[in-house]
Amino acid sequence: MSQLLTLLSAGTGGQKLVHDKLMEVPLFGTFSVQELERLASSMALYDAHPHATLFQEGDRGDYMLILTEGKLLINKKGSDNSEKLMAEIGPGRIVGEMAILDGEPRSASCTTGGKPAQVLLLTREAYLKLSSQHTSLA
Repeated sequence: MSQLLTLLSAGTGGQKLVHDKLMEVPLFGTFSVQELERLASSMALYDAHPHATLFQEGDRGDYMLILTEGKLLINKKGSDNSEKLMAEIGPGRIVGEMAILDGEPRSASCTTGGKPAQVLLLTREAYLKLSSQHTSLA
Protein backbone atom coordinates (compact mmCIF):
# COMPACT_ATOMS: atom_id res chain seq x y z
CA MET A 1 0.00 0.00 0.00
CA SER A 2 2.96 2.37 0.55
CA GLN A 3 3.17 3.30 -3.16
CA LEU A 4 -0.49 4.39 -2.98
CA LEU A 5 0.03 6.74 -0.03
CA THR A 6 2.33 9.67 0.62
CA LEU A 7 3.13 10.33 4.29
CA LEU A 8 2.38 13.92 5.31
CA SER A 9 2.74 13.81 9.07
CA ALA A 10 3.25 11.22 11.82
CA GLY A 11 4.07 10.70 15.48
CA THR A 12 5.15 13.39 17.88
CA GLY A 13 6.94 15.39 15.17
CA GLY A 14 3.76 15.80 13.13
CA GLN A 15 1.33 15.76 16.02
CA LYS A 16 0.05 19.33 15.48
CA LEU A 17 -1.19 18.68 11.93
CA VAL A 18 -2.74 15.34 12.91
CA HIS A 19 -4.30 16.96 16.01
CA ASP A 20 -5.80 19.74 13.87
CA LYS A 21 -7.28 17.19 11.45
CA LEU A 22 -8.76 15.19 14.35
CA MET A 23 -10.44 18.33 15.69
CA GLU A 24 -12.38 18.57 12.40
CA VAL A 25 -13.95 15.12 12.96
CA PRO A 26 -17.29 15.39 14.84
CA LEU A 27 -16.74 12.07 16.65
CA PHE A 28 -13.80 13.59 18.54
CA GLY A 29 -15.59 16.81 19.50
CA THR A 30 -16.02 15.68 23.11
CA PHE A 31 -12.42 14.55 23.55
CA SER A 32 -10.20 16.55 25.88
CA VAL A 33 -7.05 18.25 24.59
CA GLN A 34 -4.95 15.55 26.28
CA GLU A 35 -6.98 12.73 24.71
CA LEU A 36 -6.66 14.29 21.26
CA GLU A 37 -2.90 14.71 21.75
CA ARG A 38 -2.51 11.06 22.78
CA LEU A 39 -4.55 9.90 19.80
CA ALA A 40 -2.70 12.22 17.40
CA SER A 41 0.68 10.90 18.55
CA SER A 42 -0.43 7.39 17.52
CA MET A 43 -1.70 8.32 14.06
CA ALA A 44 -0.25 9.30 10.68
CA LEU A 45 -1.68 11.58 7.99
CA TYR A 46 -1.43 10.45 4.36
CA ASP A 47 -2.33 11.65 0.90
CA ALA A 48 -3.96 8.77 -0.97
CA HIS A 49 -3.45 8.74 -4.72
CA PRO A 50 -6.32 8.56 -7.24
CA HIS A 51 -7.54 5.01 -7.94
CA ALA A 52 -5.79 3.73 -4.81
CA THR A 53 -7.14 0.59 -3.15
CA LEU A 54 -6.70 1.28 0.56
CA PHE A 55 -7.86 -2.19 1.56
CA GLN A 56 -9.63 -5.12 -0.05
CA GLU A 57 -12.47 -7.30 1.13
CA GLY A 58 -10.96 -10.31 2.91
CA ASP A 59 -7.68 -8.55 3.79
CA ARG A 60 -6.33 -8.73 7.31
CA GLY A 61 -7.64 -5.70 9.18
CA ASP A 62 -4.65 -4.11 10.85
CA TYR A 63 -5.53 -0.41 10.50
CA MET A 64 -8.47 1.98 10.29
CA LEU A 65 -8.79 5.21 8.36
CA ILE A 66 -10.42 8.56 9.04
CA LEU A 67 -11.14 10.50 5.87
CA THR A 68 -10.16 14.17 6.18
CA GLU A 69 -10.38 15.28 2.51
CA GLY A 70 -11.91 13.83 -0.64
CA LYS A 71 -14.13 10.77 -0.77
CA LEU A 72 -13.78 7.03 -0.41
CA LEU A 73 -15.76 4.31 -2.15
CA ILE A 74 -16.82 1.22 -0.24
CA ASN A 75 -17.33 -1.84 -2.47
CA LYS A 76 -18.39 -5.40 -1.80
CA LYS A 77 -18.21 -8.42 -4.07
CA GLY A 78 -21.57 -9.64 -5.30
CA SER A 79 -22.62 -13.26 -5.81
CA ASP A 80 -21.31 -13.02 -9.40
CA ASN A 81 -17.92 -11.82 -8.01
CA SER A 82 -18.35 -8.31 -9.45
CA GLU A 83 -17.75 -5.23 -7.30
CA LYS A 84 -20.88 -3.46 -6.07
CA LEU A 85 -20.71 0.10 -4.74
CA MET A 86 -22.10 0.08 -1.20
CA ALA A 87 -21.34 3.64 -0.11
CA GLU A 88 -19.50 6.86 -0.83
CA ILE A 89 -17.81 8.16 2.30
CA GLY A 90 -17.14 11.87 2.90
CA PRO A 91 -14.77 13.75 5.21
CA GLY A 92 -15.05 13.03 8.92
CA ARG A 93 -16.10 9.41 8.39
CA ILE A 94 -14.21 6.40 9.71
CA VAL A 95 -13.65 3.17 7.77
CA GLY A 96 -12.08 -0.09 8.88
CA GLU A 97 -12.70 0.39 12.59
CA MET A 98 -14.36 -3.01 13.06
CA ALA A 99 -11.26 -4.78 11.78
CA ILE A 100 -8.99 -3.20 14.39
CA LEU A 101 -11.50 -4.00 17.13
CA ASP A 102 -12.22 -7.64 16.28
CA GLY A 103 -9.22 -8.61 14.14
CA GLU A 104 -11.50 -10.19 11.54
CA PRO A 105 -10.86 -9.90 7.78
CA ARG A 106 -12.22 -6.84 5.97
CA SER A 107 -15.90 -7.12 5.06
CA ALA A 108 -15.59 -4.73 2.09
CA SER A 109 -13.03 -2.94 -0.09
CA CYS A 110 -12.14 0.74 0.13
CA THR A 111 -10.78 2.84 -2.75
CA THR A 112 -10.25 6.52 -3.51
CA GLY A 113 -11.98 6.39 -6.89
CA GLY A 114 -10.60 8.74 -9.50
CA LYS A 115 -9.55 11.57 -7.18
CA PRO A 116 -7.00 11.88 -4.39
CA ALA A 117 -8.02 11.78 -0.74
CA GLN A 118 -6.40 12.50 2.60
CA VAL A 119 -6.66 10.03 5.47
CA LEU A 120 -5.56 9.62 9.05
CA LEU A 121 -4.35 6.08 9.75
CA LEU A 122 -4.40 4.27 13.09
CA THR A 123 -2.89 0.80 13.24
CA ARG A 124 -4.41 -2.00 15.29
CA GLU A 125 -1.18 -2.27 17.27
CA ALA A 126 -1.23 1.46 18.12
CA TYR A 127 -4.93 1.30 19.00
CA LEU A 128 -4.46 -1.67 21.35
CA LYS A 129 -1.49 0.00 23.06
CA LEU A 130 -3.32 3.32 23.35
CA SER A 131 -6.52 1.74 24.68
CA SER A 132 -4.64 -0.36 27.26
CA GLN A 133 -2.74 2.67 28.56
CA HIS A 134 -5.63 5.15 28.36
CA THR A 135 -8.98 3.42 28.87
CA SER A 136 -10.89 6.61 28.10
CA LEU A 137 -9.77 6.21 24.47
CA ALA A 138 -10.86 2.56 24.15
